Amino acid sequence: MFRQTNVKEQNAQPIDYIFDTDIGNDFDDTGALILAMHSHSKPLAVTTVHTEPMKKAKIAKLVMSECGFTSIPVYAGIGCTRQDPKEKFLQQNPFFPARFGFPNPDQGEKKWHDKQAQAYEGEYGQEFDKMKIEKESASEFIAKIAKKYSSSNKLTIVAIGPLHNISAALELDPSIANNIKLVSMGGLHPKGYNWLISPQVSEKVLSKVETVVITSDLIAKNNFFISAEELAKIIEKTHSKFGKTVIKDWKNWHQADYFGKSNTNLYDPVTLFLALHPEYISATESMRVQFPCLMNGKVQPKFMNRPYFDPELKGTIISATEDKQSQIRFVTKVNSPEYIRTNVVSAITGRLTQMPKPLLHQRFSNRKIGLCIGIAAVGIGLFARRMLSQPVGKLSATPVAKL
Repeated sequence: MFRQTNVKEQNAQPIDYIFDTDIGNDFDDTGALILAMHSHSKPLAVTTVHTEPMKKAKIAKLVMSECGFTSIPVYAGIGCTRQDPKEKFLQQNPFFPARFGFPNPDQGEKKWHDKQAQAYEGEYGQEFDKMKIEKESASEFIAKIAKKYSSSNKLTIVAIGPLHNISAALELDPSIANNIKLVSMGGLHPKGYNWLISPQVSEKVLSKVETVVITSDLIAKNNFFISAEELAKIIEKTHSKFGKTVIKDWKNWHQADYFGKSNTNLYDPVTLFLALHPEYISATESMRVQFPCLMNGKVQPKFMNRPYFDPELKGTIISATEDKQSQIRFVTKVNSPEYIRTNVVSAITGRLTQMPKPLLHQRFSNRKIGLCIGIAAVGIGLFARRMLSQPVGKLSATPVAKL
């Protein structure tokens, strides 16, 4: 067992959900996906968003494959590559901080996390490159599958990245808005990265879709993190190829971390846990969320080219007021926070320190098993034919050992 379970969790009802992620930005997306693979409900699909979405899709597919789930489809979504002009990236993410770096920066500017996917590409090589990603776009898939649900039977989307894929799906088919329930890692100024780098995108989604919000304040208040000491112990116990690769990627992120944190916050794993186990949510607050920085759905020019956490943007980039009629609910309290943390950390630790036979390398082994079974079947068949061809008397003269 990777995780502790209690009666409440064992009786949890499975849900239909899509895992929408910007995996590769930092470790907690990878941790959340590992948790998903060891939870009672597996995602119907994974969709990727933000910078280099195709590479993100291959990371997600590799992680799931190494956890034993090769059949869950992955759809690459909206995001810029390192070859796209910086202007395109800023159109998608107008409040993205320059200090984080850009995928294709101008001369003299910082480059965004240039080690994304390097650990996986380096260790898995062609296997990584050949990861099967669906041809359909993430937004097309979301629009199509959400059509199969209804306001009384909603499709859950666990969004642990920016909301571009969901926004694009709503543009393709506005009628799906009432068929979706969003569980989002988001929040208010100055900490709501996923919502605030692209307020024009977030507004299109949050104004139409039922949303449950997990904020960084909730994560901090409940000490949902993996400490540097805990990470050191995980590294010491990790010996598998997959585990070492994830650890390498984890270290790469810590080296690129713009805020110099020594702990790894569990923003995304806890968001997933609460999406799958809403019984652990003990209090929420309904809020009406607005984006004063927008005019007619576009960012006003006077607010452009500022980082989302700029103190001068307080009250202008986003605002929230209590409104009991609002379909946006902020989680303010959870039951058994230490139990939640223990389970999340145990799932991640258990998978990284495990020594499985990598699923990616089982094709040849499976062929060998099949060949052995085939040879055994032929041998049994030949033996049976030989025995049946013997005279009855000769057969009955053969001694039979007592069992």
